[in-house]
Amino acid sequence: MNFASAKDASAQNVNYVVPAVHISQLLNAFRAGHGFAARHLPHREHNHMQLKVAPVDAVGVEASSALYQTSGGCKHGVFLAHLLPTSAFRFAKPPIDEKVFLIAVDGVQLDSFGMGRTDAFLNDPAPFESLMMSQASLNKPITVKVCKMGRISEHKVSMAWRKEYDKGIPYVSEPRFDQKMLDFEQFEGITLMQMTQNHVFSLVKQAQNEVGADDRWLLPESQLEPHVLISDLVKGSYAERILWPGMVVEKVNGHHISSLQDVRRHLAPQKGSPWTLETDRGVIFVAEYNASVVTAKNKATGTTRPVHHGHRKQESSPKTASFVTRNSKLAALSVSAAVRGRSPPIGWRTRLKGFQLLAAGRYPGS
Repeated sequence: MNFASAKDASAQNVNYVVPAVHISQLLNAFRAGHGFAARHLPHREHNHMQLKVAPVDAVGVEASSALYQTSGGCKHGVFLAHLLPTSAFRFAKPPIDEKVFLIAVDGVQLDSFGMGRTDAFLNDPAPFESLMMSQASLNKPITVKVCKMGRISEHKVSMAWRKEYDKGIPYVSEPRFDQKMLDFEQFEGITLMQMTQNHVFSLVKQAQNEVGADDRWLLPESQLEPHVLISDLVKGSYAERILWPGMVVEKVNGHHISSLQDVRRHLAPQKGSPWTLETDRGVIFVAEYNASVVTAKNKATGTTRPVHHGHRKQESSPKTASFVTRNSKLAALSVSAAVRGRSPPIGWRTRLKGFQLLAAGRYPGS
């Protein structure tokens, strides 16, 4: 199946060929009801469903003659130098070790580059990652052969999704159906969000090929643990002079945080103490807590308590303030909040830039 996409305003003739086996996987999973995260949509006959596939997450190295000679008897295949904790190989039966040679996938022999030929891909050379996806059903295990110290063993690998594959820094493919990832906290002109790969791709793209601190989050091993980042700063504020969007928050009021729940738990400092925020790079922001709360109260409309939470549960027939991103491949993304008064609360007056960070990231290569 051919698929054409305009991923960028300047993109031309961007076409993809989707192998028929992947369409079969999708249809089979839909019929069986496996591998999906279902979400109820009002006024629709069917729930929205999303297919997830187990990540290979293996570092394959082209095998040289010298590498074969020091292998203890292995003569074929690609060398698996490292397996991430989220690799499907680690959940094989029996589990596969690191520093082994992967010599065959589902009966297809691999060369030293990790390439093999199968009719599922028109008999063209295909990497072992693609060969792992050659079954019409994700629930049917793939048989792989590995060589270690001259001994060949067989292993069964399932490409069905497991909760262990969830990463601390996830990629949000459909923000419209994953509203919890649009949640945020705002205090003293600082907007905090749960860090996603979408943020990282957008920040790196904005850097215009300059090497910066944001690049480190592109590494898969850096995406295992969750983090909170600064997505936006109020223009002209003291916070904007000290901090900048993309900074990763390490502590709030002296407490280590990794999620918005941690932020909310420690949002209020000890009585008489200032409000503090510290980034993972050692930058410290300090503000007077009581004065900040009073300022937030005065600016808020339709509420008599400090406005910290940006995510509100919609009530029946609410007025809504909606901010729709532009120039994003995630065209359906919108952020809405229930508004009880004539104007939205201060938490929803944040600039659009913070939400564009969530939407503008490109999909990471598989």
